[in-house]
Amino acid sequence: MIENNKGAIYILRNPSFPDYVKIGYADDINKRLKELNRSECIPFAFRLYAYYEVPKRLTDIKLHQMIDKINPNFRSIEEFDGKTRKREFYNMSASDAYSILETIAQINGLEDNLVLVEPSAKEMKAEEEAEEIRTKRSFTSLPKFDWMIKEGLINIGDEICVISHPN
Repeated sequence: MIENNKGAIYILRNPSFPDYVKIGYADDINKRLKELNRSECIPFAFRLYAYYEVPKRLTDIKLHQMIDKINPNFRSIEEFDGKTRKREFYNMSASDAYSILETIAQINGLEDNLVLVEPSAKEMKAEEEAEEIRTKRSFTSLPKFDWMIKEGLINIGDEICVISHPN
C-alpha cells in the first residue's frame, strides 16, 4: 500500500455513522484500521476510502485546522464530563473529503500520492448488509401504530396527531 515508510492522511467511512468520515494520520493504515476495528463500541467496521501519502507526521492536524476554518460545524465536537471532546470525525461525505485532499495534492503537484481505494466485493457486500441493517424500520413505541401500518391504515411518513396518550 504505502511505500518508503511514508505515513498517510486517510479518509475512513463507517456505516455506524454514515453522515461522518474520519480524517486522520497513520504511519501504517492497516495497523490503524485493526486498532479502530478491534473496538466493540461500534456496530460496523471502518473502511478505507482514500489516503494521501505525506512526508511528515501529523500533517492531518493542518488539514483539520483548515476544515475547521472553512466550517467549524463540520467537526464532531461535544462537551462530555466537563471536557471538550474534539474528534477527527467530520459531517461530510467521503467524496467531499476526498475532493479536499485532491485539491491539496493538485496544488502540490503530488497527485500520484493520492489513492482512491476501490472496495473489494466482500467489502461492498458487507457495506450493503450494514446499510440494510442500519436503515431497517424500527417499531414505534406505540404498538397500535405498527398494526395500523401493517394493515395499511396509515403509511410511514403520514402526519398523525396523537391526543390523550400518556407519553
